[in-house]
Amino acid sequence: MRWHLWLLLPTTLFVLIGCGGGNGGPTPRDTEPPRISGFLVRISPTPQVTGASVDLPFTGGVVQVQATVTDPSGVAEVMLRVERDGQPIEERSLTPDPNGNVAAQFSLPPTELQDQRYTFRLRARDQLGNQGEAVVGTATVRSPLGSLPPPPPF
Repeated sequence: MRWHLWLLLPTTLFVLIGCGGGNGGPTPRDTEPPRISGFLVRISPTPQVTGASVDLPFTGGVVQVQATVTDPSGVAEVMLRVERDGQPIEERSLTPDPNGNVAAQFSLPPTELQDQRYTFRLRARDQLGNQGEAVVGTATVRSPLGSLPPPPPF
């Protein structure tokens, strides 16, 4: 009869230790920034072009930023910053749809003497305050003088 106790005692201890006694501790806090993915669409001039980098003729045109911003904690804010040649020229607040999609259109003016490069940067913050940033794309308005050869030396 004693041998039954020696068999029952280790089995009971194994079951109690393996149980863990509950929910496994606190749930880890979300410390990751929102995920941002996107691209540009050249709306005009036609034909439509899609990608991370688009070129426009010297007359300028219209580009659309399309992106998806997601986070398990929920997205609290999305800001789009437009820079021309590295200098900020506009900032817009964007409201994601239920799937996290955002979009905005921009008219880019013509250029004459030199190419103008525009960078479209998204910054997102989740409900817990984590922030992320990504360049969605660049658009270059090409100068008509960009294809001319340099002047001859004197």
